[in-house]
Amino acid sequence: MESKGFFDKASLGLEKDNVFYCATREEKVARIAGLDLDCFVDDLPEVFAEKGFPASVEKILFDEHGSHDGSCAQLSFNSWQAIAEHLLGQTDEEENCRVIKCMTGFPIDAIEPVSGRGNSRIFKLSAQQGNDCALKLYPLQGGSKGSRLKNEFDALLFLRQNGILNVPEPLGRNDDYGYGLYSWIDGDGLGTPAHDDFSQAIRFIRSLYRVSRDFGVKYAGLATEACLSGSELISQIERRLQRLRDVRSGSRALSEFLHDEFLPVWDSGKGQCLTAWPERSRYQELNSELRILSPSDFGFHNAIKSKGQLYFLDFEYFGWDDPVKLTADFLWHPAFELSQDLSGMWREAMTRLFETNDDDFSARLDAAMPLYGMRWIMILLNEFLPGVARKRLVATGADMREEELLRSRQLEKAREYLSLVKALKYSAPTV
Repeated sequence: MESKGFFDKASLGLEKDNVFYCATREEKVARIAGLDLDCFVDDLPEVFAEKGFPASVEKILFDEHGSHDGSCAQLSFNSWQAIAEHLLGQTDEEENCRVIKCMTGFPIDAIEPVSGRGNSRIFKLSAQQGNDCALKLYPLQGGSKGSRLKNEFDALLFLRQNGILNVPEPLGRNDDYGYGLYSWIDGDGLGTPAHDDFSQAIRFIRSLYRVSRDFGVKYAGLATEACLSGSELISQIERRLQRLRDVRSGSRALSEFLHDEFLPVWDSGKGQCLTAWPERSRYQELNSELRILSPSDFGFHNAIKSKGQLYFLDFEYFGWDDPVKLTADFLWHPAFELSQDLSGMWREAMTRLFETNDDDFSARLDAAMPLYGMRWIMILLNEFLPGVARKRLVATGADMREEELLRSRQLEKAREYLSLVKALKYSAPTV
C-alpha cells in the first residue's frame, strides 16, 4: 500500500491508523461493528450475511461481473466510480482538476468532461500553451485497470509507427490509476455518413490489411472475443445467452422474449449456419495468414471528422481476428444505420479486399451474418445484467432513473434485430 501511494498526502492520503487487517470473517464483522460505521463496501456477500453484521450499517456490494444475486446487500454496484458517486456525490470541476493534476502532472488550466464511450470516461484537458489532451479513464477490470488501457495504448503506438496516422497519438499512461493520455482531435461526430465517409472507412481497413501483412508479425495478441471459427462464434453466443438466462432479477419481459421469440430462431438457425460454414474453419481456427488486425469495435460511432478527415477512435479490443467479424459487425452495429446502398458498398469493398487471398471469405460471411445478428441481440440485452445499465448511464452522464427506460429500448431494438435475422438465408422460418 505504501509503494502504491495509499498513504501519500498528495495521492490517496489514507491514515495508517484507519487500515485494519483481520484473520477471519468473524473478526472482520466484529471490527466493523466496533467502528460505528455508516456504510461498508465489500465484494463478498457472505460478509453481509455473517452473524453479527450490524443492521445499522448500509451494505454496499461491489460486484463487477454481476456474479452475485446481491440479496444480502442493500445496494450493488459494478464500479468503484459508481460507489464513490453514491457516497460522495458528483465531483465538481475544481476537484477533478486537482485529482487529475495529481495523477498526470499535466499543467491543466481547464477540464471538460466529454460524454463517455461505452464504460470509459473521457475529459478534455486544456493548457495555456494550447497542448490540449484527451484523458481517458478506464473502468476497473478483473482487479486491474491495465488490460484495456494497455491494449489500446499499444495498438495506437503500433499503428502510428507503421504509418496509420488518422488515430489519436498516445502520449502517456498510468496503469495504477487506470488512465491514458492521448492527443486531442478537434472535430465532430458523424450524423448520417456520406459516400466519402464510407470511402475513408474502406481506405482505413485497407491500411490495416497492409499493416497486418507487412508488419503484423510484430504484433501479438488476439482481439477481445475474437471469432476464428464457426463453432467458436456459436459458443460465444451460447455463453452470452446463458448469462442472460441466469440473471435472477431479470424482468418478465426479458424472460418472455428469450423463451418465446429468440430461442426458437436460435435453436433451429444455428445448425443451419454451421452447416453452411466452410469446412476449413468450421471447427478449426482460421489460418493466421487469413486474419487481420482489427479494432474490434469499428464504425462511424467511433469516428471524428476534422476538416474533412476521419479519425478513428477506441482500440481497447484491438488484435487479430477473422475479417468476416469486422465486416459483419460493421453492418450490424446498432450505433448507426446504413442504407441498403451503403451496406452493399461496404460488403462489396470488403469482399474484393479479402477474397484476394481467402477463397472462403464470401461463403463464411454468408453463413456468419445471421449468427452475428443474434450475437448483437445478446449484446443489446447486456443492459439486463446486474449493474451494466447503471455503468453505461454513469459513463454518459445520464440520469440514473433512466435505467428501466434504457432496458426497454434495448429490448425493442433486440426484437427489431431478430426480425432482420429471420429474413436472412440461413435463419429459421418465421415463428
